[in-house]
Amino acid sequence: MRALLMVSANDAAVALAEANGGLKKTLADMNKEAHRLQAYDTVAKTPNGLDAPGQRSSAYDLALIARAGLAMPDFRKYISTKIAKFPAPKDYLKKNKKKRRDDADAEASESPPPAYYEMANHNRLLGRYKGMIGVKNGWTSKALGSFVGAARRDGHTILVVIMHHPGSFWEEVAKLLDWGFAVRGKATPVGRLVSPLPDHPKPSTLAVRPSPTPGVVGVADARGVSAKGTRMATPALIGGGVLVVLALGAYGLRRRRKTPGDATG
Repeated sequence: MRALLMVSANDAAVALAEANGGLKKTLADMNKEAHRLQAYDTVAKTPNGLDAPGQRSSAYDLALIARAGLAMPDFRKYISTKIAKFPAPKDYLKKNKKKRRDDADAEASESPPPAYYEMANHNRLLGRYKGMIGVKNGWTSKALGSFVGAARRDGHTILVVIMHHPGSFWEEVAKLLDWGFAVRGKATPVGRLVSPLPDHPKPSTLAVRPSPTPGVVGVADARGVSAKGTRMATPALIGGGVLVVLALGAYGLRRRRKTPGDATG
């Protein structure tokens, strides 16, 4: 899980899927969970977010998914880890003697120290931005740069979502977080993140309604949020005690639109 969430290890995503019963079952589980979260823009076709026909997501959905992840203690621990050790192959020490502290002592020892690879979290704001928790960045040729980031100050959490960014977005994310903390309690939310479906939901229409006015973000109730604007637009939503700031793609996003997304990548 650390390899998956810290360094976008796509092969780790496949290994976890195989351990879960196979790719087909895991993708079905992923899409079922997306539906439970009411992330209706999201369709998973790969376990790691790499580009695939028909795969898509949206900034709104990534906020829903990140909120669900942040509710899990283990998930919060993984995404906030700065540096971790990843086990290396059994013959790693033998093939890489230069990395051994003392060749002679290691050869004489019946139980040489375990070998490992050291990996650092790809989140460049972790440890640099005050209150940064996580969550995940990614990049693919179709989705371009994506990032879901959460920071917490004075008991309040702000979540920023970036999608379809052509370059480095770290400075922009920091500015969006700064804006979110500065306007908390002052700005009027454009909507609310929907809650996960109950275990036995009653038949109902999708919790997605298009914005009545072109170019205007959101609706005023908890049924969902439509979004359309420029990349530096900063619509804000409230959900589960989390303020969400969505930085929208330059081409515009709208609920239900088929927008390429990235889970790890």
